Amino acid sequence: MVLLCALTLVFSPQTRAGEYNLSVSAFGTLTTSSKLFPNPNARDDFLRGSFSPMNTIFSLGADIRGNVPPLGIRIGLSSELISRNVTSSVPNTGGTIPIEDGYTAVPVELTGYFRIPVGGESLDFYMGGGGGVYLGGRRYRYAGVEAGTLDRSLNFGIHVLSGLEVRLAGRFALRTELKFRNIQLETSQRFSAAVAVYRETTVPLPQEILRSRIQIDGMNLVAGIVYRLP
Repeated sequence: MVLLCALTLVFSPQTRAGEYNLSVSAFGTLTTSSKLFPNPNARDDFLRGSFSPMNTIFSLGADIRGNVPPLGIRIGLSSELISRNVTSSVPNTGGTIPIEDGYTAVPVELTGYFRIPVGGESLDFYMGGGGGVYLGGRRYRYAGVEAGTLDRSLNFGIHVLSGLEVRLAGRFALRTELKFRNIQLETSQRFSAAVAVYRETTVPLPQEILRSRIQIDGMNLVAGIVYRLP
């Protein structure tokens, strides 16, 4: 089925003036907000609902899109690398202990795009929606020692979007999008050592399994450059 779709995209004839069969793009995304829940399985409601906000996340990605004339839509496959990290510290004898906390997420999304017939040949308005596979997990470092990953989830989700392409010189175009999605990842970690030495001070490390949930649910503002193939 995937091979049939790919062949359809590549070899489908152009059906309208100003349209194109295939495009590739590189883009950047600003995600407005995300949350890291360090105790998602706690019995206490307050602990279970507590989270660390991680806002204003910039990411980079690429996609490929092609026409499917029998369906009157375009189909696209995209992927991004989303990474966010925050630093803090806790007091300790003679100073403080640094903490680094964050995550990495890789969405791989399949989307159908429906063209809105306004704007002429220079402007291409569209709406779309689809599903995705979300990979990734938490990064946690305490006193310079990183907790090893025991398990991480593979999650699925849906998204909706609206966008605009503005034709530039030659085969290039500028693309902007507004996307809404909800990425959720769960991960389990554990320190392999019982203690760490930080600035000549012995620091005990947590020995329990650290279970956490990452939720990337903010609005996504996308901007990129597109190369269109006839």
